[in-house]
Amino acid sequence: MRRIASYVFDWVLLGAPWFAYLGLALVPERGNWISGLAVAATMTMLAGAGTVIMLVLQAVLFLKRGRTLGMAATGLVATKGRRWLALFVGPLLLIVVELVQFQTISQLRATDVLSETAASVLQTISFVATPALNLVFLVGSQRRTLSDFLCGQLVVRDPGQSAPPQSFRTGRNIVDWIVAAVIGAPIATILGSPPIFGLALGGVLGLLAFGAFELILRKRTGATLGERVLAKSP
Repeated sequence: MRRIASYVFDWVLLGAPWFAYLGLALVPERGNWISGLAVAATMTMLAGAGTVIMLVLQAVLFLKRGRTLGMAATGLVATKGRRWLALFVGPLLLIVVELVQFQTISQLRATDVLSETAASVLQTISFVATPALNLVFLVGSQRRTLSDFLCGQLVVRDPGQSAPPQSFRTGRNIVDWIVAAVIGAPIATILGSPPIFGLALGGVLGLLAFGAFELILRKRTGATLGERVLAKSP
């Protein structure tokens, strides 16, 4: 369950820059379609850049410390194996599965074995095939995903998650600030002309949610998310 929770948390963080759309739903922008298009373009640029930054941050942390932010939050660390390979195995599996299903469904549809509706449903379902395959392996006796087996990785409980090394102590909260900046970036749109209040409100809500999570984590473990992810590896 910790492993699954870490996956969910990582995906939530990758999608966090897009939470500002919630603010647009609460405070819709007024104006013609041109102003609406400008708001959408602004949101897409901000959120897209935020997701890229978050993805790069996650990759660097995993390579250097053996943890993603989700793993740090749930108290897990990757040992053994090739970390760099682990970054590519998941996406490669997804690509292979999608290529196989695309060819298979296309052939079945061409021979009228499948209807257009059935083919569309199967194509939609196929997107969860790779996570489902990993989950099947994860619930096995060794508690390792298919990706773990392919790159020789072992994910275990983290014994040193609240003790950052001396070299990181001066800037141990830099990860917290980066995540907060990415989530709260839409707040800056209130300075625009005209101000985009919906996006700014979405950024405020996202930042408040992350701040509450940090406070709860600090109270329960004695360390922030950034301190946990920069902890000494076993």
